[in-house]
Formats: sequence, structure tokens, C-alpha cells
Amino acid sequence: IGDKIQDFNDSFSNRMQYWDIHDGNKKDQTKSPVSIFIYDKKLNPDESTISLLKKAILNCKTLRHPGFVTYIEDFDTPEKLFLVTERVIPLKRQFNEMNRQGLGHGCVDDQKQEAASQGLFNIATTLDFMHKANLVHNNICSNSVFVDQAGLWKLFGLEYVNKIGEPSVYKVLSSLQR
Repeated sequence: IGDKIQDFNDSFSNRMQYWDIHDGNKKDQTKSPVSIFIYDKKLNPDESTISLLKKAILNCKTLRHPGFVTYIEDFDTPEKLFLVTERVIPLKRQFNEMNRQGLGHGCVDDQKQEAASQGLFNIATTLDFMHKANLVHNNICSNSVFVDQAGLWKLFGLEYVNKIGEPSVYKVLSSLQR
């Protein structure tokens, strides 16, 4: 397990994202880069949240499509939940990195627009796949979109996925209650 991605779950606006994300490498011979999503049960021992995250892990395992963050493995210990996926970064971080790299250059806006166009197409294709399978994501927001090493936008945040027509758990944003 490597460094924690600092700017992902630190601000109030991201607190509805339950996971902390760390960079890491697989322990096999390839040492391929991975992302490790970690939930600390000691900080929030709420059983309903833990059950929601276990549902997300199951959905990540079973939903196979190039538009989803690719599942590698998971671990459940008494203290933490671990979900290992392909190496990804949060969408917000990709745009922040584009801004830093393009200081003083006019092509940053063009790069952002091109990335957004391709990314939105990828997300729409993934949602189309879900709807054809009679599934609803129920958690589409910028915190649910990640970018892989090839620059492709991938969908995550699978805690609230359910079949169309079945009762579902909805995400409640505390910022909307104010």
C-alpha cells in the first residue's frame, strides 16, 4: 500500500465518498500499479454503511464492462475493508493536474474539452449498458468518475446500484439539507 491520494476524501464536499484511496502495487512478479480503496471500520462502525460498501464490492466484482473501474480483489478484516482495482485517479484530480501542467498555455481548455467529450461518451455508454441490464446507478456525480492510466473515464460508486423497479437506498447529500 502506497501513498494516500490527498485531495480526494479530505474536503467536506467529498465526505459522502466512504473510501480513502491509496496508490499501490500488486505483490506478484509484474508489480503492476493498482488503486486500493480502504474503509476504516473503527472510524465509522455503522453496520448499514459497512453493508452498503460490501454491496459496492459485490457490484464491482460482478458488473463487467470496460466502462467500470476494473476489480482485482478485496479483503475484509475486523478493522478495515480493502478493495483493490486497476490504477485510477479521481476525475477532479485529472483536471487539477491538467491545470498545473498547462500554466500559461492556451491548449489546456481544448484538452479539457476533448477529455470531457470522450469521458462523457464513455460514461453514457456504461450507463446504457446498465439500463439494458435493468440496473440503475443512483450515484452519478463527479466523485463516482475515475480516470484510468490510459485517460479513459470509468464509473465507480456502485454502492447504490439496484434493479429497475426494486426498492433502493438513496444517497442523501447533507449539503442539500441545509
